[in-house]
Amino acid sequence: TSLSGNRSSPIGEDTLGHILVGVYKGGLNVLGLPESFIHSGSAPMIRRKQVPGDQNVTGIALDGQGRSWISGTDKIYRFDPATTTLSEAFKGYSFTTYCRDNSKAIFAGSDLLGIFWFDGNRIVTLDSSILLIKKIWIDADRRLWINQIYGLYALDLKHWTPRQNPAPPRFRPKRLLEKPLASMVMDQSGQVWLGTRGYGLLKINPNKPLFNHQLEGISVNQMVIHPPDLLYVSHGRINWKSWGHGLDTTPLRTPFLGRNPNCFIITRNATFYGRFYDPVKLETDLLSWNPHTGDRMRYVFHAEFDETQPMLEDGKGRIWMTGFEGL
Repeated sequence: TSLSGNRSSPIGEDTLGHILVGVYKGGLNVLGLPESFIHSGSAPMIRRKQVPGDQNVTGIALDGQGRSWISGTDKIYRFDPATTTLSEAFKGYSFTTYCRDNSKAIFAGSDLLGIFWFDGNRIVTLDSSILLIKKIWIDADRRLWINQIYGLYALDLKHWTPRQNPAPPRFRPKRLLEKPLASMVMDQSGQVWLGTRGYGLLKINPNKPLFNHQLEGISVNQMVIHPPDLLYVSHGRINWKSWGHGLDTTPLRTPFLGRNPNCFIITRNATFYGRFYDPVKLETDLLSWNPHTGDRMRYVFHAEFDETQPMLEDGKGRIWMTGFEGL
């Protein structure tokens, strides 16, 4: 059985190892993988789960209790890995990005509904004024960082509890930066890194209103932290511990073949997989690189995938790529 459509995104993995794939106008596809998958060419078993009302799947989340949540256009469903069934949980809500709360609940962001919190039993709206949210992140001090497409917001939730429903006016996000943002990550020291569209790379100390600016004039579409101290961006590799406090540092090392990856992932064994567009051949290639074995790129295969679609490393180290041309 094939996927219910070619345009696949988002993607996730449940606690039993099923790969969950949302397909545009095709509902949820659940892939059950045999042990011999890939090496023997065994085809995966694909179960198509129609999201009621022909809704698109906008997000897939796994909470701290191992529960899988599937977002439709205006409903959130719980997915049961044992029976591979969907059950409606919340009506009138959807999400496109999420992060886990330390209480095993979820903070979720939506293009149209703003920010809300849910634990499987109830939903608390935190803010509905910020729309077009790309990514959210909760830090150790319970500040919720909101990467909105046109700026950066922070929401202090240190003294907020879910009993305060809706959140009182004092729990409102504060706008910290007004620039078109493309990406956001947080390193192990708690520093927030912001990739902009055309304005370079910014680093902010959450406890001080200070921005450190580098790579001015370029777009940083994606960033990945690899412990303990490396930050990979779409223009190279940075050692964030040696970044410094001024603007005179030169953090870039090892540009990748003079080309910037459309999308990339860093695996658990520190191997880099990136999709690179070749302007000469007018095609996209998947290349891999391991920093422990040198700076030589290895060609994996040629495939056309949309640059904005996510990649996933599953529990067995397999790399999955979604796009407009399939999975």
